[in-house]
Amino acid sequence: MGILPASLILNPILSIGFLRFSDILLLICYFSSFFLNRDLKIKLSSIILFILAILWFISSCMNYFLFSEFGLDISKNLRILSTLLWAPAIVNLAYGKKYDLDGVFVFTSSILALSSILIFFTVPNLHRIAGPFSYAGGDGLGTQASYNEWGALLCLAAALCLNRLMDRLSLYYSFCLLICLFGLVLTQSRSSLLAFVIMSVLLMFDRIVKNLRAKQFSFWSTTPIFYALPVAFLYSYVSEKIKLDRISDSFMTDTNSNDSILTRFVYWKDSYDLWAENFNTLFFGSGTLRFHALVGLTSDNYFLDLLSIFGLISLFLFIIYVCLLIYNSERGSVKFIFLTGMLSISLTGSTLADPIIGALYYIVLIGHSEGDGNNGKN
Repeated sequence: MGILPASLILNPILSIGFLRFSDILLLICYFSSFFLNRDLKIKLSSIILFILAILWFISSCMNYFLFSEFGLDISKNLRILSTLLWAPAIVNLAYGKKYDLDGVFVFTSSILALSSILIFFTVPNLHRIAGPFSYAGGDGLGTQASYNEWGALLCLAAALCLNRLMDRLSLYYSFCLLICLFGLVLTQSRSSLLAFVIMSVLLMFDRIVKNLRAKQFSFWSTTPIFYALPVAFLYSYVSEKIKLDRISDSFMTDTNSNDSILTRFVYWKDSYDLWAENFNTLFFGSGTLRFHALVGLTSDNYFLDLLSIFGLISLFLFIIYVCLLIYNSERGSVKFIFLTGMLSISLTGSTLADPIIGALYYIVLIGHSEGDGNNGKN
């Protein structure tokens, strides 16, 4: 769990052939889950999640038989399959044990956020910063700057910090929260910033309701209010330094930020029209290459991508998969808050298609942590 966020940096360096570093980690995780389990006990939900992931992959490949004239490309299918396979491995690896996955994830994410902050103070003329991926066009470690992926990672880490701080004050988690928020603001990722705001409000509301039911008041349940001013200051300071404010520009005509919103609407319409084209596309999708030819690389909506490329059956299997994660989660009511954050990010981008980011959200959704409100007993 700790090294998985670091795979964002290590993938381009330590990959072997077509196997990315994160894929190698996944294989190691499955090996450990099976061979380190001396009693060979395998949790039933882990088996079901694994079967659902395989069924999703089979369903997603059906369109290649229907639109063979566009050629075969299952790279996107394998990418999402890799994402879905992480949860079954973690569910079984953590079976009967108690790991502080959240704490490890927060620590690693904070280190990554510090790399963005270092770049911010040492490299001038960058408008958006995502650690080593701040340089689009192949100048960085990757061929494309990963602002939204980096933002989704830090958004989740910041929400986990906030969740811990609403139980009790911790200087360590306060520091990690500010570091992650600084890194999040540097990405200028609107979907990630919005997701963090939504999760913060819901976390506070959840704690207040629980305290009212218990007829007690906890000062820490209002934690998000006290971090609102530092976050506003950070955003104002960063926007002025990098000379970019994508949130304000989104409401102004003739700006790139506003144009990107309007372009999304076009992609959404084209993606929906392609999905509703006929019976085959309705249930099995149009395939990756046909989608790229008629719509683009992505519709900037994870659910529309699943529908248009892989069809209604694949989306249905994906929904069952997420529902099973929720059912097996140890987080109580907090799981729905993290699910809301995951969904809000998915509505304006395809970030969760990334095997690393998607896997982290699924793993955090499962639980296996002690910091989920009221000492984990909610």
